Amino acid sequence: MYKSKSGHLAKEDGQNYIDFARDIKVAKYLLRKKFPFQQVLDATNLNPKELSMVIKEVRKEANYQYE
Repeated sequence: MYKSKSGHLAKEDGQNYIDFARDIKVAKYLLRKKFPFQQVLDATNLNPKELSMVIKEVRKEANYQYE
């Protein structure tokens, strides 16, 4: 899970945001390729709640493609 400890953006906080963005991209890619939930969870540092939000977003994108 990614959270900053203070309201200020420190160097390590910036790296956390970069890692978080990378994990979201990786999760989206794996979900589009039909990888199981648990494997996507293991491959990223996302918690289940964050991953479920990414799943909803990927499903919305898929629905827009078929409309």
